[in-house]
Amino acid sequence: MNQLGRQPAGRGGGFARSMASSAVRGGVLIALAIVIGLVLLQIVDSAGDDGSSDDGVTVSSTPDETTPPATEPTDTTQPTTDTRPPNEIRVLVLNGADPEAPLAGTTTEALRSAGYQTIPPNNTEQRSGTVVACQEGFAPDAPALAIAVGETTVVEDFPNPPPENAENLEQYDCLVILGS
Repeated sequence: MNQLGRQPAGRGGGFARSMASSAVRGGVLIALAIVIGLVLLQIVDSAGDDGSSDDGVTVSSTPDETTPPATEPTDTTQPTTDTRPPNEIRVLVLNGADPEAPLAGTTTEALRSAGYQTIPPNNTEQRSGTVVACQEGFAPDAPALAIAVGETTVVEDFPNPPPENAENLEQYDCLVILGS
C-alpha cells in the first residue's frame, strides 16, 4: 500500500474483475433458479390426487320437499386423466427456427434437466411458433411438457405425416418443434 491507502496499479484486479465475477455468479444463480422451478413444476404437476385437488369431485344437491326422489343415483364424477412423470416420456426436439442456432440442443438439455428422456435433437422445416405434439396415448402429457418448454408453447395434435427428421416414431413419445 502507498501513503494514500491505495494499492499500487497492477495489483488486486480492481472493479472490473469484481463486476465480471459478480455477473458470472448471477448468471449461474438465475440458471439454477430456472432449473429448480421447472423441476418443482413437474413435481407439483405429477403429485397425483392427494385429496386437495378438484379432480374426481362429485357434485350433488340435497333434495328439498318439492324434489321427487331420484330413482337412480346419478354419477357426476369428473373423469381424471392420468399423466406420466417426465422420466417416462421420450422427447424429440426439432429446430424449426434458425438451422444455424443451437436452439434444439439447448432446449433438449433443459428438458433433460427437468427429468424428461431426450433423444438427440435435429433440424426440421422452418415454421413460426413453438409447439408440442404427442403421439397417441401421450396427449395428456403434452400440457406439462409445453410448460417445461416455455410459456408461448402451444399444444397441437400429432402431425400426420410427421415433420422432416421425425419419421422414426418408435424413438420418441412427444415432439417439440421450435419455431421463430
